[in-house]
Amino acid sequence: MDPTVSKALSSPSCPNNGFVAVSVEGGAHVSQGGATLLGYSKTYTNEGGAWAPGGGTFIAPCTGLYSFTVSLVKDPYYYEGTNDDVYSCLTQNGVDKGCAWAGATSTSGRVAATRTVALVLNKGDYVQSFAMSDGGYKRHLGTYQFTGFLVRLIGEPTP
Repeated sequence: MDPTVSKALSSPSCPNNGFVAVSVEGGAHVSQGGATLLGYSKTYTNEGGAWAPGGGTFIAPCTGLYSFTVSLVKDPYYYEGTNDDVYSCLTQNGVDKGCAWAGATSTSGRVAATRTVALVLNKGDYVQSFAMSDGGYKRHLGTYQFTGFLVRLIGEPTP
């Protein structure tokens, strides 16, 4: 397990009202090579305290069914970003659960992608998103978002 995740795994308590929701955004991400954990500079919603300090990890405060969406706008025009495929991939406890895929283009045009997944999480499970690209080329995400929320509790919340 990633040490930064294990340090943050003192997951928040399940809120009595059952509201767990996060909505965050980042921009101007430039990286290359293997998968890179995305950090998010803007937090719009963090109900239930599931968004860990540092801005890259959602930690389930309750066992339940959750919905997560990642989206991105690939921008090859700036920072010599690739025109090839660029992804934002979701993982649950380090295991791939699906990717938003902004496909290859022959020009410097921007391409958007979105992916939504429904996951059953146990209290303390974590979800992260990573930037990736084909062939390890330099990628530029002009903007990217992560949204997640609890759809339904499984069992009773424990404060």
